[in-house]
Amino acid sequence: MLALRVAVVLLMGWCLLCQAQEPTASFTRKPCRSYSSPLVNGRPVDIPWGELKATDFGDRQLTFDTTGMRPLPPVPPPGVHPRILLTPGDIPDLRRRIRETRCGQALWRHLLCWTHGMKGDYDDKADYAQPDRWHGSFGGLHGPVPLFRLGKGGWRGTRYQKLVEGDRGEPADFYWNIFPLEALRCLIEDDADAAKALAKATVTALEIDQAARITEQRRTGDAAPLSLPVGSHNLAFTYDLLFPWLTPEQRARIEEELVAANWYHDNYGAFTSPMATSNWATFSYWLMAHLGAEGLPGFNELKYQGLYRGWRNFLTYGVFASGAFNEGEGKNQLGMDGIIAMARRTAPNLAGHPHLRAYATSFLPHSLLPSGEGFAKFDLLGGIGSPNPIDLFGLKYLYPSDRVIDYCYRQALGDDYARVPDRPDGYWNTLLVCTIYAMDYLPERPDPSRLEMGHTFLCGERALLMTRSGWDQDAVWLAMHTRQVSGGHTFADRNAISLAGKGRVWSPPNERADANRCQSLVVIDGTTQDTHAPARLIDARETPLATFVVGDAKPAWDWRYNMYAGGVAADGTPITREDVLAGKSTLPAGWEPVWQSSNDFAWTTRDDALATVPLHLAPHWLLRDGTVTMAVRQSNYPVRTAVRTAGLVRGRYPYALVVDDIQKDDAVHHYDWILALANDVELLRIDRPNPRADAAKQPVMDIHLIGRRGLATLDDRGNPAKGEPLLLVRVLRMTTRDGDARGPVTLAYDTVRRLVISADAVAPRFIVLLYPYRAGDPLPRSLIDAKQDVMTIDFPAQRDELRLAPGAQGKTNIVIRREDAGEMRTLVEMTRPTMPLRERKSPR
Repeated sequence: MLALRVAVVLLMGWCLLCQAQEPTASFTRKPCRSYSSPLVNGRPVDIPWGELKATDFGDRQLTFDTTGMRPLPPVPPPGVHPRILLTPGDIPDLRRRIRETRCGQALWRHLLCWTHGMKGDYDDKADYAQPDRWHGSFGGLHGPVPLFRLGKGGWRGTRYQKLVEGDRGEPADFYWNIFPLEALRCLIEDDADAAKALAKATVTALEIDQAARITEQRRTGDAAPLSLPVGSHNLAFTYDLLFPWLTPEQRARIEEELVAANWYHDNYGAFTSPMATSNWATFSYWLMAHLGAEGLPGFNELKYQGLYRGWRNFLTYGVFASGAFNEGEGKNQLGMDGIIAMARRTAPNLAGHPHLRAYATSFLPHSLLPSGEGFAKFDLLGGIGSPNPIDLFGLKYLYPSDRVIDYCYRQALGDDYARVPDRPDGYWNTLLVCTIYAMDYLPERPDPSRLEMGHTFLCGERALLMTRSGWDQDAVWLAMHTRQVSGGHTFADRNAISLAGKGRVWSPPNERADANRCQSLVVIDGTTQDTHAPARLIDARETPLATFVVGDAKPAWDWRYNMYAGGVAADGTPITREDVLAGKSTLPAGWEPVWQSSNDFAWTTRDDALATVPLHLAPHWLLRDGTVTMAVRQSNYPVRTAVRTAGLVRGRYPYALVVDDIQKDDAVHHYDWILALANDVELLRIDRPNPRADAAKQPVMDIHLIGRRGLATLDDRGNPAKGEPLLLVRVLRMTTRDGDARGPVTLAYDTVRRLVISADAVAPRFIVLLYPYRAGDPLPRSLIDAKQDVMTIDFPAQRDELRLAPGAQGKTNIVIRREDAGEMRTLVEMTRPTMPLRERKSPR
């Protein structure tokens, strides 16, 4: 029966071609309440849709490549549904994947939990409710998904049936998230009776929320057109999937709401400079709600063009060519559900964008921790986690045979698909989208060492290094984040490191704490770097057995930045480049313009407009195209030197090395060398030099760290069980005021857990070796010559030598050599001269 209904709808759709959606020209004079709207007297001013520069994609030249991509049928004619996330031609394959694939089955069970929970007939003994995750908590909940979000005992309630019956006593609330799940179930199972019931419930819920909106509008006097429909994207999904069973009256009620809310408000990126970089562009609920009205009279095609413009420009300027984001990964997403929808409608296909593909096949696998416990994510909401599930599922669906994407997809979901999404709420209906794009892994489990990914990821524009000793689970993984661009939601973390090894994370990227003391770096006098001032990468070297970088954090100590002193004048007029150069702009008191460009800080430079424009004249991230940021700076806590050399040495016994050249001035100051730790890391012991030996030839101290689980394995002598993961933090050198280089060591916990090694000195000259190992593994012996310019790191059958020499601008040059057949062979040289950061003059 469903096949017949779909065929009838297809014929109706072709007939509807004569009822074309409203011409684009009719919207050019209509107002848009934009994210870019200027404020006048505290109120936003609308922008005419006719000002949209729909084809302005900036000056970066790109080659789109969809090699290996699944062919997608185009969107069907108007009136034919489904059309947003899938088309009628996709339904047979979706049925097959739900029925035959393990991933599809796992997601379908989660979907059934929610739909039965909404309808009040949830059976926690049914197959779909296994395994039991909640064990009777939240008022007796058993099952795999968080049904408690329906309210205490809500999965046994009767509210849904009241909505079906037209009872307007209670709003739908969370049920809006479940309506599309039930609509998809009805479509897949051809359940006409349940579909007709859902249609009634949807219209009732719509009318309840519309009445509440009218009451609120009367209270506030707000007569502005709608920005989003009732139910947002979920109303559009429900209408699209339920379309064959809707009565003409029900269609008209829902379509009226979708059309009324489709035209007025843009999404980010429609009216900004094409070089704007915010991830707001890829919040797909705007697109999905908009596409609910596609093909209907009153559909604003200009808004769709603005959505595509923002998405494409975000991929071009908000994602670097390396695949790293401009903003940190914690608050970012590609928006693959939107990219798939747009791929059916618009060329070029954004799924072939080179920056997107670099993210999927370069950044993403290198951000995966060797243990497989998660992916590294930086800046706010970072830490160790997983990429946006919709991005992973979308990438796997579009590139089903790509072995690197398959590897990341498998690592994120688990071999048994235990980590598939289980929630439909939030900015995205993740469970719905992932169910539609569910794919099983490739039959052969991939060996990551044979995927030709190399050992190292380096983004020379953002200044982010991620490198590893190998692709086995015990490998050592090191990251250093120098950050040459301010990005968004950043921390005071220039030159911060992260570390994993021997099957666990020791020092993760920070998730929420932005303060200097919460990062893995050196803090001076308890003060802080600026969170927005850029640092700069000044050297990077990779050889088969070593990868090192050098970061200069001095600019972030010297200056405090205000990236958005510009925008609009008091009357709402945008401040433009011409205004600034003509002296018509006003600077905040105590601040000066930043005339340097991104290229002045960058290791990898570009010759395009965004890289070369002075930051003071760079385009505003939010306001209308032509508006400038007017980035300004003022003195922060000036230092003489703040250079860190860090890297990884590979071999049978891989280890990391960190050399800090940091000095405030010629006076004694307090320096804290900090390693931010995972929350379960504890101090096992500290080994000091043998007092009967020559202390000058020994390391300063050995600090041994262990996970809390490992403490339970200690024997009577305090030794952990063989094979337990440990971390050796060996201080090879540290200079203090009084010559006592032992220094205080503390394990602090205020916001984040931290190992803190303190020194009062003019220049502490920290050199620290980080060696993840397992109990029972050999520890390196280290000897230091009398002049402290040569240090040995000696393992069985692996003897390395670290040679030090003073370099320019207070930096220490290092050369690492390894004994090979009786000769010392160079592994890496970090001797590139440090050049002072160039100051720039006003282009006036």
